[in-house]
Order: sequence, then structure tokens, then C-alpha cells
Amino acid sequence: AVAAQERATQAREAAQQAKVRDLEAQIATTRADAESLAAANTRLEAAIATAEELLEVLAAEQLKYGNTDVSGQPTEPLQKGLIADLEARKNSLKQEAQTLSQ
Repeated sequence: AVAAQERATQAREAAQQAKVRDLEAQIATTRADAESLAAANTRLEAAIATAEELLEVLAAEQLKYGNTDVSGQPTEPLQKGLIADLEARKNSLKQEAQTLSQ
């Protein structure tokens, strides 16, 4: 009877240890998911900031079209390179965020 009780106790302890390991694994997975989402959110926030900066630059560029020469070209040079860089940076950050979200 004592041996049977010891086996039952050992079985309960083994089951509890297995449950603890499962819960620890779930916690680790949840932490990893949370870290991944936090990184994705950081990239999305950066993409939003870049998009806002891009909008500001585009608005400034649009104003340049109010002051054109005889051929209809803006008298101030357009910042095409800056616009392309901002758009590329925004797209890159957005793609990184999407990758991290998956």
C-alpha cells in the first residue's frame, strides 16, 4: 500500500512538472510574440513618421509649382531625390513591420 501511494505521489509530481514545463513554454512563446509585435510596432511608427515627413515635403514641393518660369517649370528646384528616399524608407519600414507581424 505504501509503495502504491508513493507511485501515485510520483505520478502526480511528474504530471505537475510536465504542466509547469508546458506553462513555461507557453510563457516563452508569448514573450517572443510580444517582442516581435513590439518590434513591428516600432517599425510601423517609424514608417508613419516617415510618411508624415514625406507628406510635408510633397506639400512644400507643391507650393513650388505656384512660382514657375515661362516654360511652366518651377523656379526652385524640386527635391526628387529626397522624395524618392523618403518613399523608399517608408516602404522598407512598412515591409519590415509586416514581416515581423507574421
